[in-house]
Amino acid sequence: WVRDSIQQAGPRTRELITRRISERANKIYQNLRGTKSERLEWDKTYNIVVTVSGQKKPFGQLSGGEKMASALSVRLALLESLASVGVAFLDEPTANLDDEKKRNLVNELQSLEGFDQLTVVSHDDTFESVTERAVVLEKDSTTEETRVVTDG
Repeated sequence: WVRDSIQQAGPRTRELITRRISERANKIYQNLRGTKSERLEWDKTYNIVVTVSGQKKPFGQLSGGEKMASALSVRLALLESLASVGVAFLDEPTANLDDEKKRNLVNELQSLEGFDQLTVVSHDDTFESVTERAVVLEKDSTTEETRVVTDG
């Protein structure tokens, strides 16, 4: 009985966790996009589908900005729900986002629960106004050497 119960609980537990993460990812996505009319779903097969004006669009059919916002939303929801380390690393999270979406991302990151440290690698200065520390690097085009311009 115990073995059967545990075997039956596995798929149900996975479905509940996936649904919870999907709901949180949808809220993050709507905040990043600045609209409640779009809906993100992270389905039980771990695919991202966005519904816009009643039309379901799989991840491969999304625009660059929609892809970035949806992937970030799922990643942040996963980290928020499952990671106990309180640390997140984001590499170029503002790629393909317009200025409004970048501001929305900064606001959303500030409101996330459970992160003691967030490290962002980016080519733009979107996060500088809200960071405790920013390190600006510059690569010399002649020597290909990287040097620290500011560290503070």
